[in-house]
Amino acid sequence: MRSKSLLLINKDVPEELLFLQCYDELKSDIQNIVDMPDKKIDRMILFLHQNKGKLANRKRNHYKELSDKEINKMEQAYNKIFERQ
Repeated sequence: MRSKSLLLINKDVPEELLFLQCYDELKSDIQNIVDMPDKKIDRMILFLHQNKGKLANRKRNHYKELSDKEINKMEQAYNKIFERQ
């Protein structure tokens, strides 16, 4: 039991912390690209994460107000930040 706890502390916790740091950094970058409600930014990050840094065409309709250039910048920011993981 103790070794499982140590594994959790030594592996899972640092990975989760790195993910949260990347998430916060990406959220800030997206806010610098476009003014959008937090809920939509959080959903964008989820969509990007689900599709390895690319916004799927079927999810594009959630962001009709964004230009292709803005979405491309968000995808680039995701890939730059999350490639560290």
